[in-house]
Amino acid sequence: MKANLKGMLRSGMAVLLVLCMVVGFVPAAVFANAGADNDINYVSIGDSMANGYCFTDYHQDSDDLNVYDFITGKGMYGKDAYPMQFEAYLTGLGYDVNHTKLAPSALLAEDLLFLLDGRDEAQDGWGGFRDYVGDAYKHQDDLLKAHFQTAITEADIITLGIGNASFGAYMLDRVTSALGVFGASLDPDELVDFEQAIEVLELSAEDYALVMKMYEMFEAKLVSAVSEDIAAQYNLEQVVDVVSYTAASFVANYKLVMEKILEMNPDVEIVLVGLLNTTYGMNITDDNGEVLLAVGDMMDKAFGMLNTYIAGLPAVLQATGVAKDAKIYYAEQPEPKFICQVFDDLMENGWGEIQDGRLSGATVRSRNITAFNDSLGAMIGWAVNGAPLAKITIEDVQAYEALDWDALAEAAGSYWNPWGAFAFAGYDTGSRDYIDVILSVAIYLAIEEAVANSTNTMDIQLSGLMKIAGDLSSVFTGLGTPPTNAPEATRVWLLNGLSTEEVQGMCKIYGLFKVGNGMSVHPTPEGHDEIAKSVIAAYEGKNTVQDEMDQLIKDIAKDIWNQWVNAGYVGDVEKTINKLIAHVEARYGTYEEMLLKLNTEMEELVATKDALEAELATLKAQLAA
Repeated sequence: MKANLKGMLRSGMAVLLVLCMVVGFVPAAVFANAGADNDINYVSIGDSMANGYCFTDYHQDSDDLNVYDFITGKGMYGKDAYPMQFEAYLTGLGYDVNHTKLAPSALLAEDLLFLLDGRDEAQDGWGGFRDYVGDAYKHQDDLLKAHFQTAITEADIITLGIGNASFGAYMLDRVTSALGVFGASLDPDELVDFEQAIEVLELSAEDYALVMKMYEMFEAKLVSAVSEDIAAQYNLEQVVDVVSYTAASFVANYKLVMEKILEMNPDVEIVLVGLLNTTYGMNITDDNGEVLLAVGDMMDKAFGMLNTYIAGLPAVLQATGVAKDAKIYYAEQPEPKFICQVFDDLMENGWGEIQDGRLSGATVRSRNITAFNDSLGAMIGWAVNGAPLAKITIEDVQAYEALDWDALAEAAGSYWNPWGAFAFAGYDTGSRDYIDVILSVAIYLAIEEAVANSTNTMDIQLSGLMKIAGDLSSVFTGLGTPPTNAPEATRVWLLNGLSTEEVQGMCKIYGLFKVGNGMSVHPTPEGHDEIAKSVIAAYEGKNTVQDEMDQLIKDIAKDIWNQWVNAGYVGDVEKTINKLIAHVEARYGTYEEMLLKLNTEMEELVATKDALEAELATLKAQLAA
């Protein structure tokens, strides 16, 4: 690659010098489509990373249309989600903002492309976004498509934050299936064959090169980081295929999404929001705490490549004549701040609202309870009492926490029966058995505390992961039978069992990725504040992706000029070339095909190859004189 780039730069040095004079900045058009009445149509596109998932005012999976209505956007986003902050910023500029919210949770790039009539619906059994548009619209494809397409066609400015659902909920669902974790299947028919899967994506040569680079990185670092026995037991080759296929699918569909949006609205302004590393800081360790695999760092490299792709794609598209009037900016993601990092605060505040009332503890806990009812409660139940645990509600949990066990025992005297405490205290469990409900709540609270205690560090012991990779219920079976003499004793019994090192992997994985459908890896309010600052800064700077490339060309040209002049044209040309390569790679990453395209663009901005060679010859003569 470097040899090819050196050749291109040698033949194109005059291009760079001439561009220092001929390439100028083109100010970004402010609100190109905004009407004279000062109205502006702002459209926020994304998934649960954009909509303020679990924040105060967040309602996106309610069937009560008085609370939530996707088409009107009523009650859809949580308080101070970054699109709401960007809306406030635009309002502060004096515009009357019409904000259309197109960020249902679990929306993948291919789902968005489907809604824009750019492809058939994916047939992989996902369709997760449908669970977050309300039953009234769940199967109303024509209505949903019209809503998305009208909004995008009429938009003056768009924030596009799509892709984290691919690398969050979707990828983790597939990975846990591959590992056989949480009762998932290892049915061969459900496994991903990477080469076969990406054939249907029809990737371009450069996109395929990017994805294969990621595949090789995962294969080298993930599979070789552990023994062959562990790799086989863990089915790590399948994990590599899943992660790489997810990246390939995102790359293919993201490009088509961009082309479709620009086709529908060729003079729109778009702020591209980078992907957030949902495994930030995660390490797999041995029992002594030594890092065996730095998962977060490895994924950082993958997200770095993908974000370079996102940032550079518009320049490549516009260089080929696509939507030359569109103004496209790139907002780099800040360091992640996840909800799991504030679990201790939630528990200390009795799961009330924290962070200035913007994060809803009640919503977080409700999502945890839903996850418990849907999966973990059933598995633990079969292990400890031979039947799924009773489904519980947040009201059950709150009632349990409100009981004063000592006062109840004293009041009841010889009639004291801890399992009838709910009834004695006047709380009605309905048609459910009191003992079943109390046992379930006690076990749930132990899991809640274990998860909170486990997610304050991202180090996960391999032994804990291996313990659950095969048969999760064996973990709980090994704990024995819970005591039945008091509900509090049951909770403490399970908490002690979940606090052993052997089971920490389960608590961490469950808390980080499975509780509340991945709720834990969504940004805190503070995290959204940082994303909003990044989006506003990218837009305020008015440096489009094309402007960035123009400035890069100027910087390189100026660098060459200064070095040649200072050296009296006796400097080391090879050293200069290497510096140019380092400069370009530092700015745009190491995605070879993109670099080739960018350098080709540099050459195409001037008249002809002969004219360039003549310019270079003249310059050499002047410097040598």
